[in-house]
Amino acid sequence: MEDKLEAAIIKFRIGKYVGRVISDGYITFLYYVEFTYNWPDFVEFGLNEHTTYETTSGHSEDSEWNYYKKLLYPTPQEWQIIQNHKACDSLKELGDVLQVPRAIEHKLFFVSDEKKEELLAALTKQEFKIKDEISNEEGVAGLSFYRIDTPFYYEIDKLTLELIELCEDYGASYDGWETSLVKV
Repeated sequence: MEDKLEAAIIKFRIGKYVGRVISDGYITFLYYVEFTYNWPDFVEFGLNEHTTYETTSGHSEDSEWNYYKKLLYPTPQEWQIIQNHKACDSLKELGDVLQVPRAIEHKLFFVSDEKKEELLAALTKQEFKIKDEISNEEGVAGLSFYRIDTPFYYEIDKLTLELIELCEDYGASYDGWETSLVKV
């Protein structure tokens, strides 16, 4: 069904598929469209082979994309957990033993450097070592810092969520982590 709807969105050139919500045995497919005049044709073409399913369709105004931004798009914390698990999965596939402690390097960038010294003190208090002052492609200043930790899923999630909150408190934006592969 999803493939047929994707083909319909291409055929009718009416907009963009932005995601789906699965809840209580129902799937809601979400599209953003510029015009709705051919919406019924899109739905008919996309669902005509799936007569055994109960379907409903409709549309509502959302020019600010709030439904997408507030429901479908992950928060910075959710996005970090997704990235953490991808990194952990990659390490695991390469034979890493995720429970082995090792240096984990983190990066942050300053939204404002007003509280830079306070942030450095807070990181030092949590036993992080400052490695380098860095900047991204746009020239925004930041830091790389590290500490001995384990990159196991739940532990790295807890740590990175704490770092996101810490960065927000001090006018910075957390930018992720990396570590070396450890095989035993």
